[in-house]
Amino acid sequence: MASDSIFAWQPPASVADNDDADSTINWSEGQNPSTVNNSARALMARVSEFLSDITSAKTTAGTGAAYTVTATQQPASLPDGFTLLILPHADNTGTCTINVNGLGAKALRSTSAENMAAGVLKANQAALVAYRQSSDEFLVLSGGGAEGTQFNWSKGADVASASSLTLGTDGNSFDITGTTAITSIGTLGVGTLVLLQFDDALTLTHHATDLVLPGEADIITQAGDTALFWEYATDDWRCINYQRSASLASGGGGPGKGEDRQQSIIRTNAKNITADITLSDHETTFTADAGADTLSVGTTDGFADEDTVYLTTTGTLPAGLSISTEYYVVSAAASTLQLAATNGGSAINITDTGSGTHTIYQAINGMSAGPITIESGHTVTIPEGSTWTVV
Repeated sequence: MASDSIFAWQPPASVADNDDADSTINWSEGQNPSTVNNSARALMARVSEFLSDITSAKTTAGTGAAYTVTATQQPASLPDGFTLLILPHADNTGTCTINVNGLGAKALRSTSAENMAAGVLKANQAALVAYRQSSDEFLVLSGGGAEGTQFNWSKGADVASASSLTLGTDGNSFDITGTTAITSIGTLGVGTLVLLQFDDALTLTHHATDLVLPGEADIITQAGDTALFWEYATDDWRCINYQRSASLASGGGGPGKGEDRQQSIIRTNAKNITADITLSDHETTFTADAGADTLSVGTTDGFADEDTVYLTTTGTLPAGLSISTEYYVVSAAASTLQLAATNGGSAINITDTGSGTHTIYQAINGMSAGPITIESGHTVTIPEGSTWTVV
């Protein structure tokens, strides 16, 4: 058992052992009266040491992957439950350890047996940690930068595409190079968010658990596409936002929509929204050809097969089509496309041209880091099929 610390003291069931559990405190039966004063003072010192370690933050040294720290208490070995308030000198860079009083580096985690993602611990933000002897690790009990702070993207080194993609721990935003199809992503810790930008064309292969993609369909990337992934279980990732680079570059699709669409995709650090934003993309009017079952959308629509789209109208949609229904683009051509009820399914039979002005658009799933203020006189429009998540 650790000696000369408050953790060497025994619970009531073993109270008799407390007569000499700490070499500086003598509570033995029939003790010499002259030892009482010194033992009482030593007892006060032990309590003071314990309070210092849990109320006065100890600044770490080392690196964001291997912290070191000196505690006021000086146990001979780490006892179960040893608790310390630390003040990290640097953000953690991912998987990390902490070495207290030179007693050996121990894994530092927010969840037992799950390595932390980069940036969970923030420089100069105190965190209370405790040693768990059964798993030989320190656990973050509270504090750090995991909650209650703005979410910031940190660019890591480029990652070469691979069937099982291994991301670095030097950031949470990565460029993916190469053309190898991706079928899974290695774990970075449950709850991790990563932003990926693809530098080349490759296939993201949908899987029911390993790599869950929008529409449960494979995605063929193009240079500049971005995707936001969330690790919802160990080694299991879900794409919660995918954005084509063409829509960011074109600035087209609908009157005045270009710049606002870029702002609506992911607003990681914005505090105020100072312009009208509509969470839709590729928005354009169309006319229907009942004989060919096609929609004429012009030459700058930017739609591609497998896109999910919605329809609106000022009058009545062409027969066979409905408002508030998600459709899949099939047979996309230079200026026309067809719609299907399922991904890659048969084109819907259109029997007339309808009336009024018809509009087709692709929904956007937006994400922002709160708090967000929408300035007076401006609006955020979330049309059918779109979502806006504030984290």
